[in-house]
Amino acid sequence: MLVWHEIVNDTAGGRPIAVTYCPLTGTVIGFKAPPGVQQLTFGTTGRLINSNLLMYDRQTGSEWPQLLGTAVSGPLKGTRLDTVPLVWTTWKQWRTAHPDTQVLSPDTGALRSYGSDPYGSYDSYPDRSGYAQGRSPTRAHTVGSAVRRRQPAEPRTP
Repeated sequence: MLVWHEIVNDTAGGRPIAVTYCPLTGTVIGFKAPPGVQQLTFGTTGRLINSNLLMYDRQTGSEWPQLLGTAVSGPLKGTRLDTVPLVWTTWKQWRTAHPDTQVLSPDTGALRSYGSDPYGSYDSYPDRSGYAQGRSPTRAHTVGSAVRRRQPAEPRTP
């Protein structure tokens, strides 16, 4: 479903969070507003920056590239969102550990074919991202981590 909607606004521990997914870069990042900033919910602008999702917050209209997590325009320009740890697992493992989990229903009222990819054969297009040109193979799978604001990335073979 996230390949179609790209952002889910929810709560965890009573605080609003946003789980974001960019189908073109394959990035999944959880965000929450930093201390001292009002609680935020997000939508997609429908625009991209370097093939990456450009979000906006509904409270101020500020715009946030998903990979940066920092507002590039609007009243919150320069503000950096806090990230929320996410878990990559199978549904079976998750359901075993968290049996009371509620699942987002595909009955959204939107006319979507949730079993299909709206971006089709995007992965077969020539590289347009600009992120790793000259440093790693085109569209190489990459694992990244953020530690103390440093963000090393390492190409991986799927």
